Amino acid sequence: MTPSYELCSAGGLVHIRRTVQSAEGACVRESPWLRAAAAHRLWESLLDGHAR
Repeated sequence: MTPSYELCSAGGLVHIRRTVQSAEGACVRESPWLRAAAAHRLWESLLDGHAR
C-alpha cells in the first residue's frame, strides 16, 4: 500500500494528489489548490521527506 503522488496544475493553480491502493479500492486525497510557487515549495518538501 505505497502511496503515489501527482502534481496537478490548471489555470495557474496547483494541487497535490495522493492515492493509496488497497483491497477495498483507491483512497484519494488532495491538497488545497495553491498558487504555483507555494505548491512547488510543498512538492519539494514532500520529495525531501519533510511534508506529510
